[in-house]
Amino acid sequence: MSGEPIRFIHAADMHLEQPMSGIGSVPDALRAKLIEAPFAAARRVFESARLERVDFIVLSGDILHPLEAGPAGLCFLIDQLEQLAAAQIPVYWAGGRIDRFHQWPKAATLPETVYRSASRDVRVHPFYRAGQVAALIHVSGYQGRGAIDPDCLSGEAHAAAVIGVGYGDLKPAKLAKKPVNYWALGGRHQSVSEEFDGKMLHYPGTPQGRSPAETGSHGCTLVEIDEEARIETQFIECDAIQWIRREFRLTASTSRRKMERHIVDLTKDLLAQERNQPQLIQWAIGGTDRVSWTSPSVGDEVLTMLRQRFESASADLWVTGVDFIYPEEFPQPVLEAETIAADFFEIVQELRDGQGWPAVLREELLQYPLVDDAIGSQVVKTKHDRETLLRLVARLGLDLLGAEESLPEQEAQQRQALREAS
Repeated sequence: MSGEPIRFIHAADMHLEQPMSGIGSVPDALRAKLIEAPFAAARRVFESARLERVDFIVLSGDILHPLEAGPAGLCFLIDQLEQLAAAQIPVYWAGGRIDRFHQWPKAATLPETVYRSASRDVRVHPFYRAGQVAALIHVSGYQGRGAIDPDCLSGEAHAAAVIGVGYGDLKPAKLAKKPVNYWALGGRHQSVSEEFDGKMLHYPGTPQGRSPAETGSHGCTLVEIDEEARIETQFIECDAIQWIRREFRLTASTSRRKMERHIVDLTKDLLAQERNQPQLIQWAIGGTDRVSWTSPSVGDEVLTMLRQRFESASADLWVTGVDFIYPEEFPQPVLEAETIAADFFEIVQELRDGQGWPAVLREELLQYPLVDDAIGSQVVKTKHDRETLLRLVARLGLDLLGAEESLPEQEAQQRQALREAS
């Protein structure tokens, strides 16, 4: 390599066909921003390319589903790509799981400066500067399985910067001897980077988080490779709306009223902070084994209270949920007592251990057809969801069956005295 460094934008996982989710009730002041957020974030990616005057853009898959995105999504993307073409910025696009180039409408014509590679279709694009090859871009679409074959993106060693653009999983251990400086990958919604032997493997993540699971800042990556093959990257924030998760713990002296005051104060602090975009906040409250008043219904009531309290600021901040985090183990004094609560927890523990419904209980429930249908249903399909549900069931049992009465008398009295004092 010689001369000026190669500079390009690396982006992926825009999912222009996918709306925001996991919000529940949406205030009027925020509705339009939520609908527009995926497009606003993508627009910032392409605007950044023009403002930074990069040499090119690489897109590592899952930009949009051509059918599910509809005419609005296709027209938006084509308009952005045409603006890049006018600025003489080529685009190298590796197809992901959802891009499905073979399903694109014939009328959706892309500029000639957009180079796409579908599944198992490996193409090598030389990028010229002053009549010389300044970079080689190897592009391979989604290969129909989780892992990428690194040989598809390697090629021969070259004096220019070598960039491999693909979609899927790739382990650095397999890349040590491959003549690629920068592995531009997609398929993960959170940004991930790994450096090895002066090279880099990078997932930029999605420009816009779509659900409470995708917290924090999202965007694209500005990459620079100099004549010594040194790589520098810069994160460019693009998300139009940001998901946030905040946690705090209860103590034995925490009453519900004190918890509500605390969560209001914490929300006020978040609202007072400077921000570049509206924030969607998920509160997670631990320490539930220290008090007896928590339940999913209490969480719903606190959520309603927060939304009403901060309704005037709903364009900038909106609380999406208030969840209590329940402990892994059930209270030992309750399990050891000879009570209905102890029998209940024994059944729940058997279900947590993967056992089926006890025969006696199943026979009892057979007289209720709706309950029997629910037992045989597959509503909870994953182990994680099953465990989460059973923790909630245990918490409700602790409340409804008066299980706290099975605690040692001194401990129960101490808890009651602390609650009254608070």
